[in-house]
Amino acid sequence: LVFRMVSKSMSSGLTAEASFAFAALSFALCGLGKYELSSFCARIASALLQKFSQKYSHIVQLLLNCSILPYSQPQQACVEQLYAAYEDGMAVGAVEWALVNLSRNLQASLFAPDPNSTLEDYLKRIVKANETILSYKLDVEGVQFLCQAMRNLSNNDESSDPLDNLAYDEQTISKYTPHAEAHIKRKSLTFRVWFGRLFGRYEGAKELVDESIAARNPFAPSFDTHNDYFYTGLVAFAMLRKDGSDKEYWDNIASDIMKKFDAWIEMGIDWNFLSKMQMLVAERAYTNNQFGIAEVSYEEAVIAAKQHGFIHEEALANELAGTFYCERGDISGGRSYLQKSVVLFTRWGAHRKAIHVCSVLNKYHSYA
Repeated sequence: LVFRMVSKSMSSGLTAEASFAFAALSFALCGLGKYELSSFCARIASALLQKFSQKYSHIVQLLLNCSILPYSQPQQACVEQLYAAYEDGMAVGAVEWALVNLSRNLQASLFAPDPNSTLEDYLKRIVKANETILSYKLDVEGVQFLCQAMRNLSNNDESSDPLDNLAYDEQTISKYTPHAEAHIKRKSLTFRVWFGRLFGRYEGAKELVDESIAARNPFAPSFDTHNDYFYTGLVAFAMLRKDGSDKEYWDNIASDIMKKFDAWIEMGIDWNFLSKMQMLVAERAYTNNQFGIAEVSYEEAVIAAKQHGFIHEEALANELAGTFYCERGDISGGRSYLQKSVVLFTRWGAHRKAIHVCSVLNKYHSYA
């Protein structure tokens, strides 16, 4: 259908509607892994938006910012463009399209935090957006998972369970369309893998990762995909060091993910991937007893995350480096990284995670 739309545009003459046709083709090609062709079509779609009416901006920007643009521009730019597309949609009365843009803007913002705000501010935005979506009687289950996850992460009660209420309920989601049901499942699984690794909760990790892989959709928003693969990779390396069980399974998972990140970085922009890639390289080196490579890669991950404005990744890179040094006997060096991690997680507003890192610090207190 998309190819027919483009063919019709080419044979009958380019119009404003052609911008949607090329954006849809770009979206499909990106999902199929044809990144160069997708980028080419995206440039045409953007040019057509500029040449003709902007009335399809809210659709074109949504398609491009959820597919190819996170590979070719900083995540922060995607956040801004998705919010602008939300405003454009509301202005022309395309409410459902507008609210999808708002939902995607919130998700993209999670992976590119505003340096001038905290998770508490972000949570307020989610709650407000949730109320807006509810007022139009649209699907809010995915946004509610996001809201719950951020409440868990920003909670400053050390007795709270950071994975509380992140599992989906089959009966509850069965009332939605198959597409919405699949989306909700993916959202739940993504957070459970992510938070499981953040808080060292590995029970049932293989079954959870298997379910997450089975639920993956190549046409899901790119920023969701990158985060999903990243944390699954961190889980794989942690499991390989933990007890060595299912080594072949976790080796295959880790290898597949490293190939993904290699391909993404080779596309020409490393802004959104470099800190993640360096953490994965460091964790792989640590797992394989290549300690010199690990030391360099952890530090490069810290630097890249800071330079690119990803405070959550800077905090995580410091935590991983700190744990690495402490486990190898350099308690003083390790505690320095862990202390920086606590400061950064606290500044971001991830108080429950800061408490968790403090517990690791306390573990090594007597050795300092």
